[in-house]
Amino acid sequence: MSTPFGTIGVVICYEAGFPETVRDLVQRGADVIAVPSAFGHVRLHVWKLLTRSRALENGVVVAAAGLTGQTGDGPRFAGHSVIVGPQGRTIVEMDESVGSVSATVTRRELLDARDEVPYLKDLARLGGITDNDSTENPHERNRDVRSAIS
Repeated sequence: MSTPFGTIGVVICYEAGFPETVRDLVQRGADVIAVPSAFGHVRLHVWKLLTRSRALENGVVVAAAGLTGQTGDGPRFAGHSVIVGPQGRTIVEMDESVGSVSATVTRRELLDARDEVPYLKDLARLGGITDNDSTENPHERNRDVRSAIS
């Protein structure tokens, strides 16, 4: 979704654990990935790792809203809403309290981060990013990328 703040892609909760879903949104132009979520508290370590990883891997801002609290006798939710910058660094993070946070990341910071950690450029150079209309076999393309790396 195109906004005055950049193009926003959305993955919901568990979907953020799959790097390919976020990469697809970035290939389609996303600069910010919004992640509404209800991670259980027992998986807080996963939540913290994947929000930072998806930001770093793709040079994007991850704005992740984590449900907090407990529903009756149900699971305790992790909370820890977070905004992660395109270099994978946490800009602001909440604990398990209810509230909101905000942060500013400029377009220049986004582009600089993509230059500093050029995963997207290197993947394109190695043939790992192609047009969505490509009929090329993705398994063959991935083999070529692995060969170019080794």
